[in-house]
Amino acid sequence: MFGRDQRSRGRSRKVDEACELEMEAGKKEVAERDKVVSILERELEKTRTALGISNGKLKLKEEVAAAAMAAQKSAEQSLRLADIRATEFRNRMEELSRQLEAIDSGNRDRRKVRHRCWPWQSLRDSINNAGPPLPEIQALLP
Repeated sequence: MFGRDQRSRGRSRKVDEACELEMEAGKKEVAERDKVVSILERELEKTRTALGISNGKLKLKEEVAAAAMAAQKSAEQSLRLADIRATEFRNRMEELSRQLEAIDSGNRDRRKVRHRCWPWQSLRDSINNAGPPLPEIQALLP
């Protein structure tokens, strides 16, 4: 039995050594895996940060695009309104030009001499009908 105990002790030492080697290998493997996990977690955090920045930029671009479309729509409406006003002003100017021409042609007719010295003739007629003229008025008449 003595040999058997030694053998079992020998096996036990071998088993213990094997277990210790397995434990050390397992610890090394776990440490390596922890390093890889840590690296992957850092990479994941960097990727999340980059994704957040990209999403922010995308949102900003969408807002800028929406603002640009609103500005374009507003500019188009402003141009349409300006065209309408320009047409109204053009029509108003044409109407005023016609009225001015009508007034000018009326003024030309008024400026025509209908009778030579017509105020004096009406004055002379009224004096003849009124009675003897005053000496001051008589001096003015031809």
